[in-house]
Amino acid sequence: MPLKIDTYEFTEIIQATPDVKIFKFKPVIPETKIFNYKPGQFLMMYMLDSEGKPTNLARAYSISSNPIQKDHLELTIKITGKFTNMLDKMKVGDRVGVTGSFGVFTYNTEKHKDTVMMAGGVGIAPFISMVRFSTAQKLQNKIFLFYSNRTNKDISHLEELKRLEEENPNFRAIYTVTRDEPASGIHEQGRFNETHIQKYLPALEGKNFMLCGSTAMVNDFTAILQALGVEKFRITAEKFG
Repeated sequence: MPLKIDTYEFTEIIQATPDVKIFKFKPVIPETKIFNYKPGQFLMMYMLDSEGKPTNLARAYSISSNPIQKDHLELTIKITGKFTNMLDKMKVGDRVGVTGSFGVFTYNTEKHKDTVMMAGGVGIAPFISMVRFSTAQKLQNKIFLFYSNRTNKDISHLEELKRLEEENPNFRAIYTVTRDEPASGIHEQGRFNETHIQKYLPALEGKNFMLCGSTAMVNDFTAILQALGVEKFRITAEKFG
């Protein structure tokens, strides 16, 4: 059965960091309902031809919007490569093809009672969805986020994350930059390592870990967790590139 690809139009485009944009979009046809999705899932986005029909040029992107909000979808995208350079030139009102939802890297409210999230760069996208969802639902689930970026200017969603910390007593975020002096409110300098885990998480038993970022970052952090005795079944990951 072929995929049902609907036409969406951009309603807002935000320059979040020097090379990351936030795209908000909704169906062109008002009667078209946004598909259901779980926090952490992804969608497929298609470029359209001159007649408005989907082409074979498509990419998968983690959804960063809150699943309980049904008025729009949101993506957090790093501008790099052919497809994203085309997105970078788009304006409010421009259209793309969209279908979803896909993926098993999802937030389960029963399984993830006490979760540690590790994001590198634009790997924050699925976690934004998860934290927004948990906060809006007023869940008692604990979430601890490690968020790593190259420089202070590369940290997307920073103000929102700080606001979510204020709204959600069960959510805490720790930030690090690897190529910059930490600005005010940024906790660490350099890559997250075993010392940081032991500093902020003295007890790891019973926690689940979710990692999202580059292949190197995910592999390195997985190795650190396993060296600290975290069982494989408690670690799930999604790699970008």
